[in-house]
This record gives sequence, C-alpha cells and structure tokens, in this order.
Amino acid sequence: MSLIRRMGLLVLALAPVVCGQRGLVQRQVQRKLALVIGNSAYPQAALANPLNDAAAMEVTLRRLGFEVTVVQNADLRRMRGAIDQFAAQLGPDSFGFFYFAGHGIQVNRTNYLIPVDYSATSQDDVQYEAYPAERIKDKLEGTGASLRVIVLDACRNNPWRYTRDSAEGLAPMAVNAVGTLIAYATGDNNVAADNPSDMNGLYTKYLMPALLSPGLTLHDVFQKAKDDVYQASRQRQNPTIYENLVGEYTLIPREAPSPERASPAAREEHQTPRLDAAVETWNYVRDSQNPEDFDNFAKTFPQSDLAGAATIRASQLRRGKVGASSEPAPTSANQDAASRGKQLLGRMQRALGGANKIAGIRDFIQVTNFTVLGPGGYTMKETIRFLAPSYTRGEQEKGADHRAFYSNGATGWWILSQGTIPMSPEDAKEMTVGLFRSYDFYLSDRDPSRTIRAVDDRTVEITASDGQSLRIEIDPVTGLPAKEVYLDYGQNGKLTDTTETLSDWRQVDGVSFPFKSEIEKDGARVVATMSSFRFNTGLTVEAISRQP
Repeated sequence: MSLIRRMGLLVLALAPVVCGQRGLVQRQVQRKLALVIGNSAYPQAALANPLNDAAAMEVTLRRLGFEVTVVQNADLRRMRGAIDQFAAQLGPDSFGFFYFAGHGIQVNRTNYLIPVDYSATSQDDVQYEAYPAERIKDKLEGTGASLRVIVLDACRNNPWRYTRDSAEGLAPMAVNAVGTLIAYATGDNNVAADNPSDMNGLYTKYLMPALLSPGLTLHDVFQKAKDDVYQASRQRQNPTIYENLVGEYTLIPREAPSPERASPAAREEHQTPRLDAAVETWNYVRDSQNPEDFDNFAKTFPQSDLAGAATIRASQLRRGKVGASSEPAPTSANQDAASRGKQLLGRMQRALGGANKIAGIRDFIQVTNFTVLGPGGYTMKETIRFLAPSYTRGEQEKGADHRAFYSNGATGWWILSQGTIPMSPEDAKEMTVGLFRSYDFYLSDRDPSRTIRAVDDRTVEITASDGQSLRIEIDPVTGLPAKEVYLDYGQNGKLTDTTETLSDWRQVDGVSFPFKSEIEKDGARVVATMSSFRFNTGLTVEAISRQP
C-alpha cells in the first residue's frame, strides 16, 4: 500500500535509540541473516519434528526481516559447508541467528550436533563424526557481528550412549564475548521431548510466538519462551539461556502503551495488530502435497478460519482429487499474458485476504513514521484518517512543527503555524488518489477499463486508461506483493516512476498490510514504518471534516 506519494511532504522517524524502560542503549544492526538446520532422518533414531520446526522457524525469521538459509537432513559435510558459508556472510553491524533442530549429545562436557550420516561407534569417534557446538560459537564470534544468537533444540534423549559417557542432554557453554546469546530447549544435562504428537517440538512451538511479540528485548524473548515451556511441560522442561548482551535489541518495537494502560483515544490510535502465525504457516504449507501437513495445521490452529480448509485439503489429497497446488500455476506456455496476469492477481488477492474483504474497506486510521534518507533528511510522524470514497484527514509532527490537513478529493484546507489556508484542487485530488492507490489497483479485475498482463511468472502489470500503471512483483512463497513500480503523473504533469519495496506484512482483521515500505522516487529515498492500522472504524464525514 503506497503511503507516501502525496506532495513529497512525508517522511519520518524510526524508533528512538534509547530504551525507555531501562535507559539502555538500543543496539542497531544493518543486516540480519539466519541459518536454520533441521535433521530428522537419522537411520537409527529418526525424529518427528525437526523438519517442521525448521520450516516454521524459517517463516518466523523471514517475517522478522532475516535473510534465511534452510538446510534439511544434512550430513556432516553439508553442515560444515553451510555453517562456513553462513559465517562468511556476517560482518560488523550484522545479526547472525543460528538454529538447529535434531539430535545433540555431549562427550566429556563437549557438545556435538549430530548429522544424519552419523556413524560413530565409540565416544572417541564422535569428534570426527559430529559438529562441535563450540565451533559454531567461535565462528560467529569471530565474524565481528554485533549480535549472535545460537538456538539448540537438540537436547533430545541420546540414543548413542557410550560406556564412558553417561551424561544426558547438552553440557553448559560459557559465553564471554559481548553480543552472544545461546539458548537450549531444556536445562543443561537434561533432555527435552520431541513432542511427536504435535506439529512442532515444545520449545520451538513457544519460541516462535515469543520472537513475534512486539516490545520484547532479545533477552525477554528467550525468557518468555523459557517461562512458557516450563509451564506447558508442567515444570518438567526448563530451557536454559546463556548470554552476554550489553544494551538492548528489540525485534519488533512496541511504539504504544499496552491496551490496558492506554486511554481510549490512545488505544484507537496506537493499537498494534497481533501477528497471525496461522496465516503465515498456511502461506508456507498451502502448496504441499503431503496431507499430514494439513492435518498438523488443523491440529495446531484449531481456532483458525483456515482449519476447515486444511481438513478438506488433506482429504482431497488422500483421495487424489488435487494436483500440486489448489491454485493453478500461471506458467503454462499456452496461456496468454492476460489470463496468466489475472491468475497472478487472483493469487495475490487471496494472500491479502480476499478481493471482497479488500473491497469492503470503508475507512481506516493509520499512524506512520517516515524517514527521509540522505543529505537534508528528516523525520516525521503522520496520523491519517480516510473515509471512502475520497475523504482524508491527517496530522503531521516534524520536530516542534505540527500541521493538519483535510481533503474531500476536490477541496480542502491546511492548518499551519501561520493559520488555516485553503488547499488547491490539485493538492486535494493528489492527497486522496495517492493514499490508497495500491489496494485500488489490486481490484483491477473488476474494472474493465484496465488491462492486466503477466510480465513473467511472478510479476503482473496493470495499466489504467489514462496511461498510469502498476507493476507488482509477487513473493513466490507468500503470494504477497514484494515490490511495486508505479508509473504515474507527477506534479509536472509528466509520467514518472516510483519504486516501493514492501515488507513486515501483518494481518489486521483478516486483511494483510505491509507495515514497512521503502520508496524511491526522483533520486529520493524514504522509509515508512506503520505503528498501527485499523479499518472500518465507523468514521463519519462530519467527524473527519471538522477543523481542530
């Protein structure tokens, strides 16, 4: 959704760099990378959940902005190569997140992660047949990365018990370098259940929602997972955290007080939507050919609106009634560009929540922070109220400068420091047209005056009768827009390009919205970050047009 086209006024601040609760410096990172390894197919001791855990962690980490590499059922050579390559990508100002689900053992108080081709017959052979966990820590700390997290969901019962080694689980690990956190699925020298009756291991099941909880520092994320697992296991599984973190890092900043403490007005403006793990998981498994994936989905998310669809899909797969995907893949050579474009658009509409839900948005209230990058850059906060078809009202804060505006699509006003001034018809039209144009274009299959065509297997282009167009690059995994390029009329009356990269998608009442976008136009770069978004709030023309 384009939030910043209007007049070049928009832009503004990211979260403050001082953490209010404890007064500690907020750590900053420029790049986030993750390596996720899931090993299940052990010939002697197969595990039920590591592949599910790895897949779920991939979705979670991507949602948090990580570049994720996933390795499944890796032998020792592949594990070594993946870890070396991962460490080589890390550098100063980066955040490295390593996750392993599978078997792990300790020998002489040294921990080892077990590959699927493990064949040691004595504890003396383990060092040659498995990967030392300490080496992962050393490699990550040697990169100079600002933050390093190592999660070992590898404390399952050791099926390779050797004569001289009677210890279970993993041994404690010392953390000396600043910026390292290591988490075990259970206490050191203890074991954790694989939780085969569920879709995920117990620790990963509770780690994922903790990672997606707004406002938690990195320490608090893992403490929450620890507490939740301890309670869910009836005090039998107590995860361990080793850390040396200085300063604080928040994966998802909380920019508003909790609903319980906020005033009614603050709750209206700053309510942060809950991240929907069910939808994210559905987007990951929706094209699966394994009916058990849909059984597990229905079991894990029984309250989700998608649980019924998952049960039907599993039944269809078992009867052989569906092919590789419930949605036709728009790649066949005998389909023309128009029909393939409509298929791409339809898939995107479904990923967003459905065309009818998009069309049913009557009003919305959003709070957005803008940051203009480069020389002369500045920050601004903006609160927007919109009522279909064309009523818009906003308040902007740029330092000590506060302003307000209103437009009905034809006329409007500005309230500036020098007083109230009328808005030109051109500005009034621009204010409304630019505000919700993406979601209007997303429904172009309902407008016969527009042309729709596929550019390639993941890109659709929509052109309006006046020559304006939108090219949408669709994420092949989620079906959501990843990048949009607009060709529209600028203030000089000429067609100009605007490129918008979309991320941090969240569900609000069944419709997906990007809570972060990066925009480039005429050489300028702007980052827009929404702190809250609500729609169909009951706004009226009288309320939205009233001058403050």
